[in-house]
Amino acid sequence: MLMHFPMIRKQGISGPL
Repeated sequence: MLMHFPMIRKQGISGPL
């Protein structure tokens, strides 16, 4: 998973979207 978007990681998305 990318660490560019910590807010997206919380949702379980492994993409820079």
